Amino acid sequence: MKRYSVRSMITFWVLALSGLVLIVAAMLHMQGEEPCHNCYESDKGQFKYVLYDGTSPSIIPSIHNELLLKQAPLMKSFGLDSIPVITVRVWRNQKAYLDEQERSIGYRYAFSTGYIDPKSNEIRLLYFGGEIHKTALHEFVHLLTLQVNPNFANNPRWLWEAIAIYKSEDYWFHVNNRTAISRRFDGLVQDLYHKPNSSSAVYELGYTVGEFIERSWGEAAFVDLIKSNGDPSQFTDQPIESLFSDWEKFVKTTYLSGPKSEYEKAMERNPFDRRDTAN
Repeated sequence: MKRYSVRSMITFWVLALSGLVLIVAAMLHMQGEEPCHNCYESDKGQFKYVLYDGTSPSIIPSIHNELLLKQAPLMKSFGLDSIPVITVRVWRNQKAYLDEQERSIGYRYAFSTGYIDPKSNEIRLLYFGGEIHKTALHEFVHLLTLQVNPNFANNPRWLWEAIAIYKSEDYWFHVNNRTAISRRFDGLVQDLYHKPNSSSAVYELGYTVGEFIERSWGEAAFVDLIKSNGDPSQFTDQPIESLFSDWEKFVKTTYLSGPKSEYEKAMERNPFDRRDTAN
C-alpha cells in the first residue's frame, strides 16, 4: 500500500475543502443568493430580510407586519394557494442600491425606491425615511401577479402598475385635493391613452383604473386580465377606445364632480385673503 506524507495529506484536504467552498458558492449563485458582507440578516419564514449600509433592523417590523397582514387576502384575490419564500433587501446608500439594480435587471432608474428581481423572487428597496412598508407592499403585489402569469411584468405596463397600485393602497391619494387633479386630469388621461406603456401618468391614475376594473367586472377579472396580458374581450365586446372613455367618465363622476368638501374649500382659500366679519 502506498503511503502519503503528512504534507501531501494536508495539501489534499486543503484542495478538497477549497473545491467544496467553490461548489457551495456556485450553488448559492445559481439560486440567486449573494453572500452577506457587512449586512444584517433576519429570517422570518415566508419573508427573509437583508439590510445593507447600516440600515437599522428597526424598520423590519413595519415591513413585515404589512406584508403578513395583506398576504392572505392578496393571495386569495389572485387565486394562489402558496408562494415561494421572498427575500426583502434594503439599502440606505442610493448608489449601492442603483448599482445592484443595474447589475441584476440591466437598468438604472434614478428615482426609483423599489423594484423586484423575479429570477430570485426578491424585493429590493431604498430606505430614505419614508413609508417603506407601502413600497414593499406594492412590490409584493408585483411578485404575486408573476405567480399568476410569469410573463406579466410590464406586459402591458399600464395594467402591471395599475393592479399593484390598486391592491396596495386603500384609496386614491388625489381624493383630498380634487381641484389640483381636476386641472391636470385631461392632460394625464391623454398622456396615458397615447403612451400606455411609457407614461408616468399611470402612477397618478392607476388606482382608479384598478377600481374601474373591479366595479365593472368584479375582483376575479384581475386574474383573467393578468393571464391574458390585459385582453378585455373575455368580458366585453367594447373596443379599447370605448372602455377608455368609460373609465374616464367613471373617474369624473366618482371623484371630480359634486360639491366641494370643507377641506377642499380651506385648501383653496388664499391665506392672505382674510375677511374679518367682526369689523
